[in-house]
Amino acid sequence: MSILIVSSTIKEILQLIDKYDFKQITNHIYQCNEITILISGIGIHNISLHTTKQISKKKYDLVINAGIAGSFSQEFQLGEIANVTSDCFADLGIEDGDEFKSLFDCELVSKNEFPFTNGYILNKSILPFPIQANSASAITVNTVSGNGATIKFRKKKYNPDIESMEGAGFAFVCEHFNQPYIQIRSVSNMIDVRSNQEWNFDLAVEKLNSFLSKLLF
Repeated sequence: MSILIVSSTIKEILQLIDKYDFKQITNHIYQCNEITILISGIGIHNISLHTTKQISKKKYDLVINAGIAGSFSQEFQLGEIANVTSDCFADLGIEDGDEFKSLFDCELVSKNEFPFTNGYILNKSILPFPIQANSASAITVNTVSGNGATIKFRKKKYNPDIESMEGAGFAFVCEHFNQPYIQIRSVSNMIDVRSNQEWNFDLAVEKLNSFLSKLLF
């Protein structure tokens, strides 16, 4: 089975690389048998570009976006694993005075234009094996939440469980290429005003790599 793992930073996936002796092929690519790891770089632009380049070269049985995330929900505590089944571009739009309007709110894009369903990208991929993790709704942002007003607004508008800086870009690409995919996130922080945020990056990375190890090896 041919699998591609896409991670924004090497820190998030290094334990897996070391444990299974992945070989570095290029600056961004690591290989172990039929599993390829792609380090995309942080942000929607990076993951969209590099995922597109990689899956244009080869069709994979499964592509996995693996990384950390901030949590809005008490159901996803530090180190807990989320299987993202719904994602959206939460800060793509315009400001109208004090009000933010998404492209869908402005009717610049239809809420149901492929690959969107009511403004969200829903993962309906048929997977080669079951995913033993709780499903989560996510938002993808260019600027992570750390301001009280921003947090309140995003929670009210989207009611998300978690947020990342790449997920919807990854999902958008996979949907357009008809590529089966999953997005697996491990909670690194509970979202709050930045100075009050509770972080445990090391725990999140440990849990993420442990989950992937059990899933794939």
